[in-house]
Amino acid sequence: WYGANFLLRDILFRLGVYRPKADRLSVLSVLFESTRWVWRRLPASIRGQLEPLHQWFARRSSSRETLPTLEADPRSSYCFPVSNGLAIGGIRLNLAGREPQGILEPGAVAEAFCDQLITDLLGIVDERTGNALVQRVTRTAELYNGEKLNHLPDLLVQWNDEVPTGSTIVSDGVSAKVKARSPKIGIVEGVNGYGRTGEHRANGLFMAIGPNIQPNRLDREVSILDFAPTLAKMLAVNLPCFDGHPIPELIESFSLSREC
Repeated sequence: WYGANFLLRDILFRLGVYRPKADRLSVLSVLFESTRWVWRRLPASIRGQLEPLHQWFARRSSSRETLPTLEADPRSSYCFPVSNGLAIGGIRLNLAGREPQGILEPGAVAEAFCDQLITDLLGIVDERTGNALVQRVTRTAELYNGEKLNHLPDLLVQWNDEVPTGSTIVSDGVSAKVKARSPKIGIVEGVNGYGRTGEHRANGLFMAIGPNIQPNRLDREVSILDFAPTLAKMLAVNLPCFDGHPIPELIESFSLSREC
C-alpha cells in the first residue's frame, strides 16, 4: 500500500484552496494542531521520551473531527477531497453552477486553478525519500467521458510508490508516519491508520496455460478488455459489441487443440 491519501485534506487546507466548516472544529482538533508547532521544536531527546504519548494523542485526534476529516465550507473552498478509494486521491472542484454553493467559475478560471493546483501538488516532497510525494495529477476528463462524468472527481492524485506506507495497526506502526513539505504547505505530517497492507494496482499479471500454449513472454501488454473478445472467439460466440482485441496467441493455441 502506497501514498498519503490521509494527508490530502490537510494539504489542500495548507494550500489555501480548502476550508473546513468552522463550527465543526473540535477542541481536540484545535489543540492537536497547535501542539504540532511546539512538538517540532522540542529537543530530540525529549521527543523520544514522549513519542508513545504523542502517537496516542495523534491517533485519538485522527479518530475524531480533526482538521483533515472535516466537511468543506462551500463559501470559501475552491475544491474539496472526495471519497475515491484509498489508492488514488480524488479532488472535486467547487464549480459555480454545478455545486450547490459553487464559487469557482468554470472555463478558463477553473482551468487556471487546476494548472496551479497540479503544480503545487507535484512540488510536495516526501521526507522519507526526498523525492516527490505525488507522482502525477490527472484531469478525469482526459480519461473518461459520458453524461455521468460530473459524478466523478475532477482531479485524480496518484501517489509516488517509491516506498510503501505502513499502518498503525500492523507491525507496530512501522513506516506508518508520512511527513510532507513544500514552500507553500510548510510541513504536513500524519499517520496511516488503514490496516490493509496492499491495494489494487493499475497493472496486473496475466498468465495462460494449456495444450499447445508455448512457453513465452508476450512482447506487448494485454488489456483486461481483451479477455471478453478472446474467450468469445475461442468458444465461437458472437460478441456484437466490445472493446479490446482477441489475443492471437491464445486463439491459435486453442484452434490447434481443437484440431488435435
